[in-house]
Amino acid sequence: MIKLFMNIFIIGLLSLWLPLLFSNTYVFSMKNVVYYFHILLFYISIVCFYIINLPAIEADSPSLVIVMKIAKAGSVGLGKDNLFQELTDSILIKPRINDLLKEKLICLCQDKYKLTAKGKFIISIFIFYRKLLGLPKGG
Repeated sequence: MIKLFMNIFIIGLLSLWLPLLFSNTYVFSMKNVVYYFHILLFYISIVCFYIINLPAIEADSPSLVIVMKIAKAGSVGLGKDNLFQELTDSILIKPRINDLLKEKLICLCQDKYKLTAKGKFIISIFIFYRKLLGLPKGG
């Protein structure tokens, strides 16, 4: 995910600044600096939005799975016991653990899952963001 962000970020910067390097008519001014800063800020926002929402597109959210099962039952409804029987770890938990392992955010060391340095970095960003918003600890 970090590689994806960096690649998109670098491509965006190049596409933003390359025309300036080869332009004979470009005049340096604070107005242009502010203009390009706004473009860069907008671009970074779009990239962050994409990266944050990519996992939601790749995997079904637990809430979506529940709603889809209830909708599939139709007007008859879905019994509470049936719902809990259908929602197993293989549907809700294991795909997310596999994604975390694939992205190297966690590792399996001696039958225990542990955060990697990359995982700690990502978590620190979310902790900082929650503190910035004044949100309590937890999910």
